[in-house]
Amino acid sequence: MNRKCGFTLLELIMTLAIAAIVITLGVPGFQEVIRNNRITAQTNELITALNLARSEAIKRGVPVTMCKTSYSVTATSPPTACNTSADWQQGWIIYADPGSNDGVIKTSEGDEILRVKEAMPTGFKLGTGGTFTNWIAYLPTGFNRGSGGLGNDTFRLCLDGNQQTGKEIIVNQAGRAWVKEGASSCP
Repeated sequence: MNRKCGFTLLELIMTLAIAAIVITLGVPGFQEVIRNNRITAQTNELITALNLARSEAIKRGVPVTMCKTSYSVTATSPPTACNTSADWQQGWIIYADPGSNDGVIKTSEGDEILRVKEAMPTGFKLGTGGTFTNWIAYLPTGFNRGSGGLGNDTFRLCLDGNQQTGKEIIVNQAGRAWVKEGASSCP
C-alpha cells in the first residue's frame, strides 16, 4: 500500500479561511491594547514627574517647580528655561527653586535643573485647568501651588482626541496625585 502524506486543496483552503477569520478578529483588539499601553506609559511618566518634584521639595526643604517647555528629541541640547507658550505635551522641566518661586528658572538665585522631559509622541495632548496652566510648584511641606494660585487641578491626557481611553491625573492641594480612567474632555 503506497500512501502519500500531505494536505488536500480543500484542507488548505479551510485552514487559510480559519486563520484569516482569527486574524481579522484579533488585530483590532490588539490595536486597542497597544493604544492603552501607550497612554498608560505617558500617564506613568507624568505621575513619576509629579512625585519626583514633591519628594525633592520635601527632601531639599525648598520649593521644586515643574514647568512646561518645548523639547524635541532632535534638539541639540536640553532647554534651560520654561516656555509659557508651549503645551504640556511638548515637555517639561523640573527644577529646585529656592529663590523667587515664580516659574522662572534663575540659576543666579540657586535654581537647579533636576530633570528635563522631552515631548510626548505624536498624537498625545496634555492639558490642565487654570491652576497649573504654566507650572506647578511643590512646597517643602509637600503642598502645591500653580501659576494660577493655590488649589486643586486636573491634567487631562488624550491620544488622538479619544476621551474614552484618555486619563485624568488629579492633583489635590496637598500635592497628592491619582489617576481617573477616561477624560471628561480632551485638550
